[in-house]
Amino acid sequence: MSLASGTVEYTLGTPQVTGCGVSWTAEEMDTALAGSVAPVLFDHEGTADIAALLESVPGTDFAGVEIARILDNDRPPKDWEVGEAIAEVYLTHHRDSFFPWPDGRDIRKPKSSLPGADLIGFHKNNEKTRFAFGEVKTSKENKSPPQVVRYGDHSLNRQLTDLRDKKPLRDRAVVYLGHRAIRSDWQGTYQNAAKKYIKTKGSGVTIFGVLIRDVPPNIDDLAASGQMLSENCPGKTLIELLAIYLPAGSIDTFSDKVVATSKRGDA
Repeated sequence: MSLASGTVEYTLGTPQVTGCGVSWTAEEMDTALAGSVAPVLFDHEGTADIAALLESVPGTDFAGVEIARILDNDRPPKDWEVGEAIAEVYLTHHRDSFFPWPDGRDIRKPKSSLPGADLIGFHKNNEKTRFAFGEVKTSKENKSPPQVVRYGDHSLNRQLTDLRDKKPLRDRAVVYLGHRAIRSDWQGTYQNAAKKYIKTKGSGVTIFGVLIRDVPPNIDDLAASGQMLSENCPGKTLIELLAIYLPAGSIDTFSDKVVATSKRGDA
């Protein structure tokens, strides 16, 4: 399903560390939430696979209600979870990227969170596949840049700097994805990215920093980050900063809209 690329509001950076801000109309946002975001957020594909597996278990005839209860995933998502799903589908559709393993499959108990990069997958650059790591922040703060970009150990700037500079952090992400690549239909993609990673001694990766906003576009959201990340950036590393601007007040509507979309899809 197609996804709007949006209107480019500004660009910044160098060929190695780039940045841009794009805006979506209300219609483009609603279409994205219903068409591409909800299936990623609720992992419809994975849920369907588990349902088929459970239904094939001998002696569970007429157990549909119990299976549906086990697989129920209609809890209201948090704003940041919807933001991450928006970032994932945007990068998939418009940055030739692929994120094969949803975080939700690794959560062992409700409301827990996972360490490491928000997005781990692949990016094709000049026909060469490399590992892609992404960090995503969602903010409705009427300030540019918002605090989630600049301040604290969990800020976008800190997390992107760590991904750029700390090879062990990238190594763990590569191993994490490797466990899930074995005997998958994307094992070959993983091996191609690993070849690039090994040949460049861990620096041949793409790092995405995505900011989801519902305030007017402002280049100040990303400008200082782009300048900071370009300093001492390894020669084989590519970094892109992306701000996606939604209509005012949109973030507060995320949860209701995607839950309603999911329920319509189940009907």
